[in-house]
Amino acid sequence: MGEALAAGATPGRRAWVGLCVCLALGLAARLGAVALPHVMGSVTVSGRPLAWWADRPFFPDSLEYIVVARNIRSGDGLMVDAASRIGRMPGYPVFLALVQTLFGESILAVRVADALVGTGVVALAWLLARELFGRREALAAGLITAVYPFLVLQTVLILSEVLFIACMLAGGLCLAWAWKRESVK
Repeated sequence: MGEALAAGATPGRRAWVGLCVCLALGLAARLGAVALPHVMGSVTVSGRPLAWWADRPFFPDSLEYIVVARNIRSGDGLMVDAASRIGRMPGYPVFLALVQTLFGESILAVRVADALVGTGVVALAWLLARELFGRREALAAGLITAVYPFLVLQTVLILSEVLFIACMLAGGLCLAWAWKRESVK
């Protein structure tokens, strides 16, 4: 294991440069995935041109999240339709409702927001690895998280996984910080 941070210590300049490189790489990969249907529209996926997918969700789950977000914004609450009370957990639809309130019902805006949250995942992975293991391990975790295809692809799918992973890593980081506090031990 590397040199984990002592309680109250802060990472040095080289460590912050490593984090910035990871964040830039992660943001570029995610925004590139979001832009792909717009710049390479003639490529086909599942028998359709990639441009066809540019402003459409890929999965039925994505459509339900968008409908629930629309219902939240209109004051109808956490429901998919009038026959049901709730079909989804509220976290991601509330996030979508916020994004749509600020930027309109654009699929592109939702995907860019997911790209930003995904870039936050890179930072959280870096911070957690730095807290638990050390600078080299943090750089490795940040770089892997920045370019890991599954995590980059999640940006364009309009599914709850990106937000869930961010919350999970934030929770893990809070636990690591709490564990290192003298008053907890």
